[in-house]
Amino acid sequence: MSVSSTSSPSRSASGPIAWFTERVLGGSGAWRFPLLATAIVAAGMAGGPWPGAAGAALRLGTAYLLVVCLRLLDDLVDRASDRLRHPERSLVRAASAGQHVAVLCAGLASALVTLHGVAPARAAGLVALLVALGSWYVIPRQRPWIHALVLLAKYPALAVLLGTSGAHTLPRVAAMTLLYGALVLHERATDPDLR
Repeated sequence: MSVSSTSSPSRSASGPIAWFTERVLGGSGAWRFPLLATAIVAAGMAGGPWPGAAGAALRLGTAYLLVVCLRLLDDLVDRASDRLRHPERSLVRAASAGQHVAVLCAGLASALVTLHGVAPARAAGLVALLVALGSWYVIPRQRPWIHALVLLAKYPALAVLLGTSGAHTLPRVAAMTLLYGALVLHERATDPDLR
């Protein structure tokens, strides 16, 4: 009886819900993820027409979903190195990452369906972004700064995918540059490997 009572919580504490609670809702994630999703949508809509409340809400929800999915993708890719650097994380403690991968696929599929409903070219753009990220992840990391700079570029790319049509170029480019610059400064300040 004591074996099952001690093993049950550890299993549940390492599944996708535990990861979401720990990495998305816990700590600074509770405000960082909504803030990042809002910044992505704002940058994408800069200089463009207001898409209406429903259009803005759809973009914001999709941005939040994609930010969470990309965080999970990063954590899955870093799982082996995190065993040494962050052994306390639930994904590292999980016996298998299969459930996490299934949740990631479901989240990305939802985002693709949503983007395809808005404009099929945007869904194709998301696929291209995911292929580019996947390709970058398999390249050996020799310089952490370059790796971080490339990975952070996914957020301005999401701003393009979620942006409104007919926007003036200069305000959108300025907003995406501000978004990217803020993310670089944040990464530099919070990641000890980049200091």
